[in-house]
Amino acid sequence: MLVGVATAVCAPAAPAATTSVCPPPDPMACPRGLAAVAPQKIERLATGGSGVFLGCVRVTGMLDVDPPKTVVPAAFVIRDSCIAGDLRSRFTEFRSIVDLTDTTVTGRTDFYSSQLDRAAVFDGTTFSGHARFAVADFRWAPSFYQATFADGVSFTDASFDRGADFSGAQFHRDALFDNADLSQQSRFTVAEFFSMASFTGTRFGGGSDFSAAQFHHSADFDLSTAEGDLGFQQAHFYGRDPDVVSFNSVLYHGAADFSDAGPIAGNAIFDQAVIAKLDLGGAQPDWFGTPSRIDELRIDPPALAAIRFSGSRATKEHDLRRLESAALNADDLAAANEARVLRYGLHRSAEMPGLRQLDWAVAWGVAGYLVRPWHPALALLALFVLGVAVRCVANRKSRRTARAFLAGLVADVRSALRALRKVLPDGAATALQFEVLLYTVLVAVLLVNLEHVSPTIRNLVEGLL
Repeated sequence: MLVGVATAVCAPAAPAATTSVCPPPDPMACPRGLAAVAPQKIERLATGGSGVFLGCVRVTGMLDVDPPKTVVPAAFVIRDSCIAGDLRSRFTEFRSIVDLTDTTVTGRTDFYSSQLDRAAVFDGTTFSGHARFAVADFRWAPSFYQATFADGVSFTDASFDRGADFSGAQFHRDALFDNADLSQQSRFTVAEFFSMASFTGTRFGGGSDFSAAQFHHSADFDLSTAEGDLGFQQAHFYGRDPDVVSFNSVLYHGAADFSDAGPIAGNAIFDQAVIAKLDLGGAQPDWFGTPSRIDELRIDPPALAAIRFSGSRATKEHDLRRLESAALNADDLAAANEARVLRYGLHRSAEMPGLRQLDWAVAWGVAGYLVRPWHPALALLALFVLGVAVRCVANRKSRRTARAFLAGLVADVRSALRALRKVLPDGAATALQFEVLLYTVLVAVLLVNLEHVSPTIRNLVEGLL
């Protein structure tokens, strides 16, 4: 894992730091202020094996444990302090704990291709300059709880054998986790990304928690994979430029939960994605894209209706059919029915004149595409009122007085109810037989609609069949 001096010299350098001014110390943690310590003294302690245990100190220059000082065998602890310069530890093996809790590094931080065998604690650490942990190997789960990255950070190709904790961290410039390997469950809860957040090709082996995280700019998760669940519950995606949120070509074997995430802007957000379970309840994705496979989907019907799909009409119908199937797999009947209505509406728009109007009036207007029960219910009510009205007109000559009219109206209502209660036409007049047949058809259509929108009725019908 460790590489020689020549390789270290050839490694790409991080951006230079812009300041070496330490912030005022915390009076609670350091009531006497910061004691000045020369960096050379810390370097000798670190590489000599006696360990570094410092608190409330000000390191007066660049701290360098780069090759040929390649191994730090004992603990490296500098807490509640300030390193007034760069912290260089490229290609270095830390065999014990690294702890920079509540310490500020005013220059750049460089752990490029380093190996951290034990716990690495950066809770509350402020990285004023650019921080580089690219190709670093974290054998234990590092903690960056409420850390501040003021000038960008790179974890590109880094490996986290036991996951990592970035909850509450603030990334003020670009945060790059491209091709990083987070082998176990990791946390980014309440983290804030003020610039680009790139997780392209990242492997979330045990899943990850991004709940209540805030993405103020782009969030790129293209080509990322996950064996466990990914949680984006109540996360906020504030960016509004094209392609600000992208989960293209992802492979998620677990759930991806965006419940209550609000608006998610992006161009083809889930294009070519393979997701076992996608929860968009309370989320409002913009351009959805064409996923390769979504096994289960939950989404609010209004949000589904507002999604924009790219491509031809046939492609849009295909996308909606796939979402409908995924929503049915998740028992989200409301979303599945909304997808069906949108899909049939697209199909109707391509039909020839005459057939299009017939589709709108009968298949949609009366039958509700078999997923809108209030359509046949209103049709039943309209047929009932029409039947009463026809009877009143037919018998109007025998009802001259108001009392006769009211008595006749009651009789007509009863007659219409008898027709409604019949299942099959009997030997009555042709008009009455036709009325009974219409009632039977509408009641059957209403029951099919109810079966498609109510899990209880659906299970009852499936049990009977």
